[in-house]
Amino acid sequence: MCNRCLRCGKKLEKPGDYCLYCGNLNSPVVAVHVNEGVAHLTFFTRDGRVVGAEKFKSYLNEYKRGSSEYAASLRFLVGKVVDEVYRKKPLRVYINCDNKEVIEEILAEIPYEKVVFKSRLDEKEFTERVSRILSLTHSLKLVEKPPETKI
Repeated sequence: MCNRCLRCGKKLEKPGDYCLYCGNLNSPVVAVHVNEGVAHLTFFTRDGRVVGAEKFKSYLNEYKRGSSEYAASLRFLVGKVVDEVYRKKPLRVYINCDNKEVIEEILAEIPYEKVVFKSRLDEKEFTERVSRILSLTHSLKLVEKPPETKI
C-alpha cells in the first residue's frame, strides 16, 4: 500500500488520502462493505488498483436494537466509515451492507456519488467485483482520443 501521493510523491498520512499539496484524488473510488458490524473499506485508483484499506469493528450485533448502546455503536461505525471516506474525497462510493440502518445512515452522510449493491456479497467478492467494474470502465474510457489520432 502506497503512503505517497500518486502525482507529486508527497507523504500522505494514510494510503489513498486526498493530497492537500497538489489536490490529487489518490483513491477516487471507495468500496464500503459492512457485514455483522465489521466495516471493510477498500480504496481504489480509477483503473481498479487497490491503494489502501481499513477495517473497523463495532459491537452493533451485541446490543438489542433500539437500546442506547446499539445507537451509540451505530453512530460510531457510521462515523468511522464516513470519516475515512471524507479523507479520500472520492468521486464514487460503492456500498454493500447487511444492515439496512447502517446503509441508510451512510447514504445520508456521504455527499459523493453512491452505488449500492443489492445482493449480499462477502468482502473479498465485493472488492473483486468493484475492481473488475473499474478496470472495465477504465479500459473503455481509453478510447476517448482527439479525432486526428483516430484516423
